[in-house]
Amino acid sequence: NRMVDGARSVLNPLLPDVYIFTDHVSGAKAGQSPGFGLSLVAESTSGAVLSSELAADATSGEAAIPEEIGAAAARNLLKEIGSGG
Repeated sequence: NRMVDGARSVLNPLLPDVYIFTDHVSGAKAGQSPGFGLSLVAESTSGAVLSSELAADATSGEAAIPEEIGAAAARNLLKEIGSGG
């Protein structure tokens, strides 16, 4: 999954044991969605849950690059973690 690769490129240098679960749905099961996105969730050692999500803008007319969506979502998650939630 290219979005997972993008997220890992940001997260793995900081923490090598990152687990990312993928759930791919397309066609009628996805409501004929024209785009794609990624949600990332992190749990702290105290049990706090932080998240970040990002979707490709299907209306922009420009092709979104999945690796960039994944990396940007990971950077947003790191910002959220850095700000303490």
